[in-house]
Amino acid sequence: MKKYFLFLLSAVLTLGFTACEDIPAPYGIFDQGNGGEGGGDEGETAEPEGDGTLATPFNVAGINEYISSLEADVNSPTVYIKGIVVSVKEEFSTDYGNATFYISDDGTSKNQFYIYRTYYLGNKKFAEGDTQIKAGDEVIICGSVVNFKGNTPETAQGKSFVYSLNGVTAGGEQPGGGEEGEATGDGTAANPFNSVAANQYAAALADGEESSEDIYIKGKVVSIREQFGTEFGNATFYISDDGTSTGQFYVYRALYLGNQKYTSGTLLNVGDEVVVCGRVTNFKGNTPETVQGKAYVVSINGNTQPGEGGGDQPGGGDQPGGGEEGGGEVSGNTITVNAADLGLENGTAVPTLTLSDGTTLTFDGGGNNNAPKYYTTGNTIRMYPKNSMTVRSSKKILSIDMTVDVFSGVTYNASGDISIEPGTFSLADDVIKFTGINALQATITNISGQTGAASQIRFKKIVITYAE
Repeated sequence: MKKYFLFLLSAVLTLGFTACEDIPAPYGIFDQGNGGEGGGDEGETAEPEGDGTLATPFNVAGINEYISSLEADVNSPTVYIKGIVVSVKEEFSTDYGNATFYISDDGTSKNQFYIYRTYYLGNKKFAEGDTQIKAGDEVIICGSVVNFKGNTPETAQGKSFVYSLNGVTAGGEQPGGGEEGEATGDGTAANPFNSVAANQYAAALADGEESSEDIYIKGKVVSIREQFGTEFGNATFYISDDGTSTGQFYVYRALYLGNQKYTSGTLLNVGDEVVVCGRVTNFKGNTPETVQGKAYVVSINGNTQPGEGGGDQPGGGDQPGGGEEGGGEVSGNTITVNAADLGLENGTAVPTLTLSDGTTLTFDGGGNNNAPKYYTTGNTIRMYPKNSMTVRSSKKILSIDMTVDVFSGVTYNASGDISIEPGTFSLADDVIKFTGINALQATITNISGQTGAASQIRFKKIVITYAE
């Protein structure tokens, strides 16, 4: 009886396994792809193709390979990407005018790419009556891409659009570039670079390298990210040859006319013709721009002085590198800076400081209503949550030691809620030690989520050490 039972059980199991070979898996076996919602392993992954231009767009394999070289949360220059819509997460609507969807090389969810909140044809918001996007559509996308938080390749929100939908195009300004046009000028005061030439000149520099000399750039204001104001005295904006975003160049935190901090005078407007003079860099190896605090506006619509009239010809004012003189004592390959020796007024926002060796310290509120300020109580510079300080130098920075105030049992180091990019930090009594920088610039940020004394950095002294 026992032998019969075992024989019967063996037969049933054999029949069961044989039958299962012909029954599909009930839910499918998914390959998640890039940010996909289910994936699927249909089809073969294509080989990377294209160079990201309109003439030869990246395919999806190509854009995924390209983004793998980007640092986390850094927007790329403008690129073109072609693919087939796999699924639509957010249709175009008249409420926001954009859409979110996935594309791949073959229309399956294998190796897909995330198109996040992209605008419609012509780089416009979607309007009533426009053709809706759907799975299977062939598209070309134009815009910036980003490796969001270091783990999600996607288009940068609001910085891309559908250039082509099933072969239909509608033009539109290319965000951040596109077909750039011809480079002109030689970068001198007499013959400034246009925006295309400035982009090419800066892009040829190594990652983080500053130009060895000041260059002049001429163009029309495309858009303004940070208007001139009395708090920081600088402005951030884009310029191009024709005032559109085609071939635009990024002017980052440039000082005002005469290479001075803005106190009063004509503000920038979109369409203004400007000449900018200063150092440029290829920030993080993918963003050509002026060097923060080392460039200024030479002229606005021909005017070289605040207020009415002309004034000096371009080239007037001290050379870039501006901001207030910050002093500092140089010894060997270090510079020591005491907050009490900077000549700052009590309770005032800290401007961009240029140290005696040319290194600049630039302070930013980061969205906090309290920007970094100097107080004579303790003779410290206070950095509140979200505040940052960027140290930029023509010499490679190895480390920064920051001595903070200790008062009533509180060590003012933001309770260790600090970040530095690049590098790492450690706490040692009243000193915050920033090491492993090995770059021409570093940004220290207070990332505290607390309130009160425990949330602040109050530093009395910094010591910057450079490579020999």
